[in-house]
Amino acid sequence: MPYKKLPVLEVDGKPVAQADAVARYLARKYDLMGRNERDALICDVLVDTLEDLEQEEVQNKCIQTFFQTTWADFVFAETLENFEYIFGASALDKYPALRALKRRIHRIPAISDWLIRRPYTNS
Repeated sequence: MPYKKLPVLEVDGKPVAQADAVARYLARKYDLMGRNERDALICDVLVDTLEDLEQEEVQNKCIQTFFQTTWADFVFAETLENFEYIFGASALDKYPALRALKRRIHRIPAISDWLIRRPYTNS
């Protein structure tokens, strides 16, 4: 599978990847490019604009996550996790804001992935 990504289209027995390249190939093959070069250009503009919007949304989410999160939040989350480990899962029951902080940090994809993969230690 090229680039280890989907979709993949097989053309003449060879795999071809990249969603937009595959879509444009199929559009040309099945006469879906529009009536003329200008129509094809407008299709490209619309598709590229959608991709720009998706990329901007992803960037905004990352920016919001890290501008609303400081390194102190990471330290607190780790400390709160240790607190629960030492005193039990219910140790933060009386402190919903602290529990929410810990959950918010643990939901950051890179943190969440690490929490799943990290090795277990007794210390």
